[in-house]
Amino acid sequence: MTPEQVLAIKPKVLTQAQRESYFNDGFVLVERAI
Repeated sequence: MTPEQVLAIKPKVLTQAQRESYFNDGFVLVERAI
């Protein structure tokens, strides 16, 4: 799947901004995930 295909799917856990950040930066910071 391409990043565009992944981002087209409705997010379940991460926000859309977090998902986009992952593809731009290569990582995502999720506070209080654990």
